[in-house]
Amino acid sequence: MTSDEHGESAKALRIRSGSALAVVDNSSLLTEEVTPQTVTDDFFNRLDEHTKEGYRQDLELFAKWLNLTYVDTKGRVRGDTHRMTEQLFSTPLGKANRIVETYKTFLRKGGELFGHTLKAAPPNTVNRRLSAIRSLVKLGRRHGIVNWALDVPGMKAEPYKDTRGPLPGYVAKLFLAGADAKSAKELRGAAILHLLYTLALRSIEVRELDLSNLDVEGQRVFVRGKGRNERKPITLPLSTLDVLQRWIAVRGAEPGPLFTNLSRNKKSKSLHLTRRAINCIVEELGAKVGIKLRPHGLRHAAITQALDDWNGNTRVVKRFSRHVRSDTLDMYDDARQDMAGDIAAKLAERLMGKKK
Repeated sequence: MTSDEHGESAKALRIRSGSALAVVDNSSLLTEEVTPQTVTDDFFNRLDEHTKEGYRQDLELFAKWLNLTYVDTKGRVRGDTHRMTEQLFSTPLGKANRIVETYKTFLRKGGELFGHTLKAAPPNTVNRRLSAIRSLVKLGRRHGIVNWALDVPGMKAEPYKDTRGPLPGYVAKLFLAGADAKSAKELRGAAILHLLYTLALRSIEVRELDLSNLDVEGQRVFVRGKGRNERKPITLPLSTLDVLQRWIAVRGAEPGPLFTNLSRNKKSKSLHLTRRAINCIVEELGAKVGIKLRPHGLRHAAITQALDDWNGNTRVVKRFSRHVRSDTLDMYDDARQDMAGDIAAKLAERLMGKKK
């Protein structure tokens, strides 16, 4: 390579960083050793935010089940995913399959783990946790440090068993209870509630919102949907925009996460709320009106109500729910109408009529 050609190659590696030029040097990748630890890090780094948190929890749970743990700075016992990957990758295929098959049985039946009782997990949860392990092994195989693939099958599952969510009367009570919100805690809860129901947002879609994603003048919020790389604008109802503005007046105009905890710790205010935090906020709101409530239940209730309002027009409601597959909405529509229940009632009435 001539000096001119070398100069052109170096120039191609330059990127603009502010007002200065920075040179990207990836030559270390040529000499870096691939290890189970690097595979674990690569595995999490390639995931989007929608998947990363769930898969991290899934793999940490597997590590805890294998008794590969450490204690974090807050005194909590955590699963050591690096050690788990190292030991799993050094295990022969037959033994690895047996380990994961035994873990699958534990998930399906539930049991004790570090002083906590884990309930039997539904098929979808079992399958997701197995998928996390299989995906990790697949990446290790692609990187050349393991030469086998797991053969443990998932469980047969029926998604969306109950898609109705809380009844309309309880939803009305929720919003009525939050109408007079004044404190920071009440306004934050009311704003989250509005986004989960009026826009049918998923919990992760609410959690990862930043203040910069809110366009007050345009009456829009920019949301990155499930499986999407880019944010798309969604129009805000006036009532939802109003409660968001009231929350921001208390939160402050500092850039960063739209929803944070209410601690005075400046560092914590730069972090998004965790999934558990959102769950606790919603559960507490539900308890005030006498129901057991979860974030996704509000999305279910919103979609079910939309199908009612649009006479079961799944094509229209799909634009609101942002489902990729239309047959998912068919399940919502079937649950909404409860045709099987109507048929059962008519058969029972006919039997009672014959007895007379």
